[in-house]
Amino acid sequence: DSIGRMMRPSLTLLFTIIAILGMIFGLFSFENHPILCMVMIVISILALAGMTTDKFKHSFNASYDNILGKYKKQVLRFGIVVGSIILLVVFMNITPTGMVPNEDTGTIMGVVTLPPGTSQERAMEVLNRVDSLVAADPAVESRTVISGFSFIGGQGPSYGSLIIKLKNWEERSTMQNSTVIYATLFMRAQKIIKE
Repeated sequence: DSIGRMMRPSLTLLFTIIAILGMIFGLFSFENHPILCMVMIVISILALAGMTTDKFKHSFNASYDNILGKYKKQVLRFGIVVGSIILLVVFMNITPTGMVPNEDTGTIMGVVTLPPGTSQERAMEVLNRVDSLVAADPAVESRTVISGFSFIGGQGPSYGSLIIKLKNWEERSTMQNSTVIYATLFMRAQKIIKE
């Protein structure tokens, strides 16, 4: 016990590490290494004597608490980073993708795209059929047909565009908002006009 009190905690730790490494590498074998085995036994006894002192216990606990505190800080930082990433993903999924939410402005833009090589006369026939389909909707006030141009595809004889102006909001029911009218016209056009 008095030998243990004379040893510093760092020396006790060094002797402990040497004793453990001696066990790992088989240096405690008396048949193979008798002198080395005796040295390892003395080092192990010194390590054990040093570990029983209060000085070593306090030093060990202080080091352990320091490492534990650093570990907790790192786990907390990691948890904050992971939590932030999860919140970012959640908000990205629930936030509308457009800068401005869908709003009934009273105007619908339509595009007609026919197969490449379609003549302008054939494109006008299809545009006229689409125009008559749009005109039949009671919420439509006026419409403009543009042949040979698409807001999406550019210019060409197989393209066409429509600008549909809806009646004022007061003249339309709640089921006649621009989104519902667009969906209705799109579904009717898909059924009637196969091109």
